[in-house]
Amino acid sequence: MKSYGGVWRRLTSLDTMLEAFHLASKGKRAVPEVRAFQSDLHNNLTYMISGLESGCYRFGPYRRFMVWDPKPRQIHVAPFSQRVMHHAIILVVGPFLERSLVFDSYACRKGKGQHAAALRASKFVKKSPWYLKLDIEKFYDSINHDCLRALLNSRFREDNIHKTFDALIGSYETSSGCGLPIGNLTSQYFGNMYLDAFDHWISEFKQVRGYVRYMDDMLIFCNTRDELNCLRHEIASWFDTERGLKIKHDGELNQVSQGIPFVGFIISPQSIRLHKRSAQRYSRKLGSLKRSYRMGLCDEQEMQERSVSLVAATKLANSEGFRKGVEERQQAIKGYA
Repeated sequence: MKSYGGVWRRLTSLDTMLEAFHLASKGKRAVPEVRAFQSDLHNNLTYMISGLESGCYRFGPYRRFMVWDPKPRQIHVAPFSQRVMHHAIILVVGPFLERSLVFDSYACRKGKGQHAAALRASKFVKKSPWYLKLDIEKFYDSINHDCLRALLNSRFREDNIHKTFDALIGSYETSSGCGLPIGNLTSQYFGNMYLDAFDHWISEFKQVRGYVRYMDDMLIFCNTRDELNCLRHEIASWFDTERGLKIKHDGELNQVSQGIPFVGFIISPQSIRLHKRSAQRYSRKLGSLKRSYRMGLCDEQEMQERSVSLVAATKLANSEGFRKGVEERQQAIKGYA
């Protein structure tokens, strides 16, 4: 595999840091932490560059909190200045990581995303009667630091970049030598790359033509149950041997006619429907947004922009009637209150 140079010079460029600041602060300019950083922007960015160049830059510690959407997860958020650094790193290494990815990898990529993954899966359900759905048990917690470092160092040949990767990866662990913090932009890209070799193995070596991956959620389509059952054991062996990962509950093997839960939708040969959890999430977030507006915590423009975003997340499914029903129920509750 080709390795790349010239990355360090770009990472330590003030132009890169400025662009990273604008990306990290998008939609957050009113947050006190962001405003404080921006108030002395030039000095803050040059200080970060100086830390990189001297080898003294440190990542962490992270602020922790729990989310239950749709399942309990502990999120780790870096201070704002470090989030700027994460964006800078991805600005310079992201395009090179992108070059090796297969077409049917859909997370953390421009022009891809959950809707594109669902649409791709909807094409495969019309061609194959059986599917195997897989996801990795405690994926981010199980990523091996030494393996990840080796993968990154093989792509980029500059020692200074290697040291930066070492500092970033070593700033967090869930067990000895394992784990990436959920919440870091870099974790998303590194996690995607960690599974890239599997994408090539399943698509090129095993020659599976019906395959879609969104981070560690994977769908494989075949014509027979036996074919998928055999493949399931080979896949489990590959992940264990090559990445030290374990498939959760041995995966889900079923007929596509039963509908496939994937990226927030239920995908079947006849339709794409909102998953029950996605519908509940939409209703809850819309209600919370309207309460924030009534309490003066957001203005009308922000409410409209966030409402448009919520609606856009549901539009792939035939959900107009559902959204209308949510509006009517919330209006009734408001009137009763």
